[in-house]
Amino acid sequence: SWKDGFMSTPRCYNFYGGAILISKHQKMGTLLDLVNLTKNADKSIIEPVAIYLLAELLGLLELLHSINVVHADIKPDNFLLRQTPGTSAAPSLQLIDFGKAIDMSLEIEKYSDNETTRYDCIEEEEDDETELTEEEKEDREIEKNEKEVEEKQNALFTDVGKVGNYHLDYYGIAGCAYCLLFGKYIDVGIVRNRWVVKGNFQRRWQTKLWMEFFDDMLNPKREKENLPSLMKWRERFMELLRMEEVREGLEKAREYIDAKLLAKMRRTL
Repeated sequence: SWKDGFMSTPRCYNFYGGAILISKHQKMGTLLDLVNLTKNADKSIIEPVAIYLLAELLGLLELLHSINVVHADIKPDNFLLRQTPGTSAAPSLQLIDFGKAIDMSLEIEKYSDNETTRYDCIEEEEDDETELTEEEKEDREIEKNEKEVEEKQNALFTDVGKVGNYHLDYYGIAGCAYCLLFGKYIDVGIVRNRWVVKGNFQRRWQTKLWMEFFDDMLNPKREKENLPSLMKWRERFMELLRMEEVREGLEKAREYIDAKLLAKMRRTL
C-alpha cells in the first residue's frame, strides 16, 4: 500500500510551546544510511538500486503533489528504509519530516523583486574540531552538507510564485538521485545557462537518460502545466527494471544489503 510510504503519527504529546510526534522506528535507517552502506560495494549494483528507489520516490511525490502538497525538504535523510529494496511490492521508502511542507491550496500567489530566497542563510561558525569524536565530526559534516545543499537550492530557484514551491521538490528529487549514484550530496554547475550536475557517469550506466532526468529536475519550467511529469519519469524507470542486467544487479544488491545489515545487527548484540 502506498500509504506505508508516508510517515504516520499514532501518538502526539503536546507541551507548552511545542509537541512531540511519535512514529514507528525503522531499524534499517535512512536512505543516506543505505548509500553509506553500499559505498564500497560492487559498482554493478549502484545503478539498479538507484533506478528502483527513484521509481518509488517519484511515485510517492506524484501522490503528494496530486493532493496539492509540496514537501519542500526532500533529501536522503528524510526517507526511511522500511525493507531491503525489491523484496516486496510495498514501498521500501517512507517519507518523513513534513515540518516545511506547504499546502498549496492555502498558498497565496505572490511575487517579490527583493526577496530572492525562501529561507534565510545561516552563517556557519568555525569551531575547533580537534576535541570532537569521530561520530561528532561525521554529524558536523552532515550538517554542513545540508546547509550547503539548502543554499544551492535557494540560489537555484528564486521566487516564481506558487510554482516555485514545486521547484523545491524537483531539486530534492535530483539531490536524492545524485546521492544514490555518486554516494554524496549533489554538486551542480551552470553550462549554457542551464543547471547541470557535476560528476562522471559510469560507462555502463544509462547516461543519456540520467542527463535528461537531471536537466528536467534542475531546470523546471515556470508554468505549472509545463512542469516535468513525475509519473512519466517513474514509468521510464520502471521500464529499465525489466532489463535483465538491471534485475540481476538488483538481486545482487539485495544479497549484499541483507548480509551487511545482518553483520551490523550481530555487532550490536
